[in-house]
Amino acid sequence: MRWLAAAGLLLLTACAGGPGGRDDPGARADRAVLARLPPVAEPTSVVATELAFARAAREQGQWTAYADYAADDALIAVPQPVAARDWLAGRANPASADRWAPRDVWSSCDGSAVLVAGISVDPAGEWSRFTRIWQRDDEGEFRWTHSAAAPDPALTRNRREQDRARSAPTDDAILVEAASFIRARTAACDTAPAQPLPAGAPGGDAQGTASASRDGTLRWHWQAEPGGRAAIVGRFWTDGGWETVPADAGGPAGG
Repeated sequence: MRWLAAAGLLLLTACAGGPGGRDDPGARADRAVLARLPPVAEPTSVVATELAFARAAREQGQWTAYADYAADDALIAVPQPVAARDWLAGRANPASADRWAPRDVWSSCDGSAVLVAGISVDPAGEWSRFTRIWQRDDEGEFRWTHSAAAPDPALTRNRREQDRARSAPTDDAILVEAASFIRARTAACDTAPAQPLPAGAPGGDAQGTASASRDGTLRWHWQAEPGGRAAIVGRFWTDGGWETVPADAGGPAGG
């Protein structure tokens, strides 16, 4: 496990979401060069993209940002997985966007796919936990392909108690957290995942097939939760075999 330095993340965030945005000609040229390089695990790049994504939601509109950062075939749980492009098409942005920050990151060995888990808060002060899969496209750019979130009543109670204890609560507390610490793990590279996933692992997309990084060291699937909600469950390869991303990824229940 690695702790990602705040200063490096802030620098990477500026690069991921700087002047001109994702469609700036210079940015496209840079991505074309990166796409020709051998793949490598760089969790900080995805963290920077996630933070830039969150900033774009605040500045440009929540659903506008979701559409801008999504892969063409992305799936979003609302609460069951649906095609994100169709669901987002023509959807009006809320007056105020949710705020979110990554807390835990799991990367495949080759860096082609990354699972991000974090916390979010809506304008009403209700807290949730989210899980998102980012995959590197043919241009070397990360786009989210799977996204799910679930309300966390315990986290909401805890945060409201913290706000009452503060003399001057701040709306940017979640952003301060993002710059404080983010836990990162990379799948094992010394051994290939020769053994299959644990028996009974359900499929990964809306049709029930498994999803995986290009090297197979990070895998994920949709799982039905109480109340009809779909969650993303991830598994990553270690020297000791397959490990499942903890159900409470993103931090302890109390926040």
